[in-house]
Amino acid sequence: EILNLVPSSRRDGEGASAPNVLYLGTATYDLSAPRARQTDELKKLGCTITSLDVSDKSPSPSDLKGSIDAADIIIASGGNTLFAVDRWNRLNMIPLLRAASERGAVLTGGSAGAIWVFQS
Repeated sequence: EILNLVPSSRRDGEGASAPNVLYLGTATYDLSAPRARQTDELKKLGCTITSLDVSDKSPSPSDLKGSIDAADIIIASGGNTLFAVDRWNRLNMIPLLRAASERGAVLTGGSAGAIWVFQS
């Protein structure tokens, strides 16, 4: 279960809350149906779900950083990998996502959503 990958101090420590899940639906153009398919079960488990829509929006750097920094789990949708990675590069999200991984956030996704995690 993906929730077991979240550090126990985050799940069980004093003041712990339900894990924060950040959904990146860029590869599916931020459509709601793929988001629901990939996050509904986590929502039922008590996770807080936030979607960072960037396929046709450009949030401020501080909003991007805040959303990514708050995430315990980051899920990237399957879909158009080239489009998603291009948008994330244009918005300078890649260093933020790397930093999230380095601090212990779980990065996951299906198909295109799994490919981006393993780029050097």
